[in-house]
This record gives sequence, structure tokens and C-alpha cells, in this order.
Amino acid sequence: MNAWQHIGRDLAAIGDVRVATGEPMSRHTSLGVGGPADVFVRAGTLKALEEIVSLLEREGCPWLALGAGTNLLVTDEGLGGAVVTLQGEFNDCRFEDAPGRGGPVVVAGAAARLPRLLLDIERAGFGGLEYATGVPGSVGGAVVMNAGTVHGFVERSLVSVRWVLPAGVEEVPASRLRLGYRRSDLPVGAVIASARFALTRGRSEDQARVADEIRRHRRERQPAMRGTAGSFFRNPDMGAGVFAGRLIEEAGLKGTRVGGAFVSPVHANFLTNGGEASARDLLELAVRVRDEVLRRSGVALRPEVRIVGRGADEWIRRFEESAMPGSCGSEEGL
Repeated sequence: MNAWQHIGRDLAAIGDVRVATGEPMSRHTSLGVGGPADVFVRAGTLKALEEIVSLLEREGCPWLALGAGTNLLVTDEGLGGAVVTLQGEFNDCRFEDAPGRGGPVVVAGAAARLPRLLLDIERAGFGGLEYATGVPGSVGGAVVMNAGTVHGFVERSLVSVRWVLPAGVEEVPASRLRLGYRRSDLPVGAVIASARFALTRGRSEDQARVADEIRRHRRERQPAMRGTAGSFFRNPDMGAGVFAGRLIEEAGLKGTRVGGAFVSPVHANFLTNGGEASARDLLELAVRVRDEVLRRSGVALRPEVRIVGRGADEWIRRFEESAMPGSCGSEEGL
């Protein structure tokens, strides 16, 4: 029995909840690696999520909120405590008029996939999130990471979020998150349940052009998302034209392999699981890439991918050694 397996019985007694123990995290991340989570919990309703968060807090059980897993690398040793993921009503979205804002809004559940949300917005005759075209993952994850492209980030249209804390549910304005480049300030223990985005009525020619431009860029210059987390490293300084992918390519690292992991020959900032890679393979590859880029260019790349699990602190420390402060950039140089 793992350290927290016993808590699974109490979680399973909550309505609209599914619980598994020893769940391989490789099944739940786009990188396809990661050892087992002690307890893996799926919540289907807001009420269930409230009870889950309250119980975990009361028991002192560490836990991680999981979206679509497109920006997460879990170590081979797995995760202690619980992983909480959302389903059911958290996939829903609805459109509303917002008289005080002078336009419509969409309220999207945190589990809704961003590509599907953009499609629903377009079909409903609205616009406003074109800057996020092609960005994978869930709405909740996109908010937490302030996802986007050079055409804009989530902070551009986010109005408010509803999150769940051990003390209960709270609706807060976007300003409370203090969104920055690939970051947000969520309270400890908070899980985003839904997000409200400002939209425009109709889709302008400029909005359509942005969406087409992003799709063309991704089609021509990026590999498929299979076995990757998208950009592995943050762009050091987009304003100065310093992109992680370009630095890695200039260091001659395209195609570099460690075990089953390799640097994509299409886009150098896509570190890829070829099908048999371990988390250690990917992490060793990332460290090798970082060290070589630092040696050649003097720029210390910092991971954009979130590294979690047993032993993660040691890997994070290795990436932070000699790291230089990064400045704002954008996903894949778009």
C-alpha cells in the first residue's frame, strides 16, 4: 500500500467522484512519461470538487491539480499524495451578455479543451481568442500558464475565474491572478473551476488573419504534438529576437538523443519522447541542451514545462544553476 492509498476510500465515498490508486501518470501527459500517482481523483461537479479539496486539506495530503497534461513532466518515481483532475460539468461552456462590458463573454469549464472552445466561439458567431489558436491543453491550464502566442496571452481577454479553495468557492477578477509570462499567482491549494473571457460580436478580418497565420506557422514549422509538451524551454527575450528554439538550433543540437528522447529535427525547442523514453531520458536531454546552449551563447534556458514528482527538486535545482533572469517571450516565437 502506498503512503496515501487509504485516503482513496474516503474520496470514493463522495458523489460524482472516481478514484484510482497507483495510476501511471504516463497515461495523462502529452510527453507520455511519469510514474504512478498514489491517488488519482476525477471530480465531475463543483460540489464534488469542494468536498475533495476540503478532505485533502483536512487530512494533510499533498495534491496536484491536473489539466490536460500538455505542459507537465512527471518523474519516473511518480507522485506522492493525490492528483485531482476534472471532468463532467467542467467541460461545459456557455455564452452570456455582459452589459457592463459592452459585449459578450464565454464562461468555460476548466476541463474544456482550448481548441474546442475556440471552435465553439467561432460557430457561435463570436471572436476574441484567436491569439490562442492551436494552443493545446485545457482552459484551466491555459489560465494558470497565461498561455498564448506573440499575438496575445490569456491575460488579454480573461475577465474572471472561479476557483475552489479549502475554505470554499470564490469568484475573483483576473487581476487577482497577476498574470505574467507563463505564470500566475494562485493561492496555495486553489483549483480553477471555470474562467470567463471577453469576446467580440462577429469575427473581424484581422482576427481571421491572426488565426490563419498561427495555423500556417504551426503547420510549416512545428512537429505534431505527439510525444511532446510543445516548447520545453521559455523564450529568453522575444523583444530582442532571442528564442529558445533558435539558440538550440544554433548550438547544433537538433536530433540530439538521450535514450528514447530526442530534440525534434523540425523545431529545436520540442523535446520529444520517441515512444520508449523515460522521464529521466527527457530530463537528461534537457540538461544537456541547457548546458550546451549556455556554453555557446551564455544564455541559461529555463524550462517552461512544469517538472513534478519524487526527485523533481533535484532536477529543478540543476536547471536553476547559473540561470539568468528571463524576460517576456512567447510560445514557439509566434
